[in-house]
Amino acid sequence: MITLRIKRALAFAALATAVVIATPGKVSAADAATEAAAAYNAQQAAIAAVQAQQAALAQQQAATVQAQQAALAQQQAEAQAAVAQQQVVTQPQVASPLADQMLAAWFSDAGFVGNSVSVGFASYAKKQYGNYFANTTMMAKESYSFRNDAKGKDKYKISLNGQPGRAKDLIARAGLKKVFINMGTNDLWGGADSAYAAYVDYINEIRATNPGILIFIEATTPVYASSEKDALNNKNIDALNAKMAALCATSPDLFFVDINTPMKDAKGGLNPAYCSDKFVHVNNAGYSVWANTVLQYVRTMYGL
Repeated sequence: MITLRIKRALAFAALATAVVIATPGKVSAADAATEAAAAYNAQQAAIAAVQAQQAALAQQQAATVQAQQAALAQQQAEAQAAVAQQQVVTQPQVASPLADQMLAAWFSDAGFVGNSVSVGFASYAKKQYGNYFANTTMMAKESYSFRNDAKGKDKYKISLNGQPGRAKDLIARAGLKKVFINMGTNDLWGGADSAYAAYVDYINEIRATNPGILIFIEATTPVYASSEKDALNNKNIDALNAKMAALCATSPDLFFVDINTPMKDAKGGLNPAYCSDKFVHVNNAGYSVWANTVLQYVRTMYGL
């Protein structure tokens, strides 16, 4: 696009040239040559300016097209990754018989701890994935929370062989070497920061009572999008998960297993296909995603 300033420069140069040519008798030959040269130079400068502006515009347009293409490629890559992840967590994992035996042996001194969200998973995993979890310790309880673990009544505590107690003590009593923890749903009443602080205290107590134990933090699962209530909302859940993932990334004995992301819908809430009550609890399809995510994590961790 030729700007008004350049248009005027071109017009002025053309006018100057025309004046010199049209009035040869009124100026000396030297002056005419000087004026003609000046007009020519002005005209060339104006042309160069036009060319420079056109080149800059072409470069800007190319950069815009390149940015649009890069954004489209990124969107396509993210969509493909989401599809691939969905396929990984919803389809049974195929492994060699030896790898399966090793995995089953690995889970024999492992345990799962959680609240009501984990209650259904415990029974489902034992029944549908018994070849891996047959000897795994499952300890989950409705209304279980960090507060109830420390100060609550026995009826709100997890138990081992019918005996309620604190997680740190039951883990020691069971002789576990690894524990998967799924908490947070009943602990967000004060927001993500307070839940995180309680989570860290809970972990440190388990560590102190069970030296050398490996702790796998399972992401707090989403809440059904239309059922978010007060502090129990997906924004706080995501914030808590981000804090826990960061903690695990800097701790050699902590591992973060993201069971949240594969259970989300487009709104960021618990996918209706995986929800049993339009609130926070998961159905069998969701438990299958959960189990496959855990198994795949351990397989990848040990190259099985």
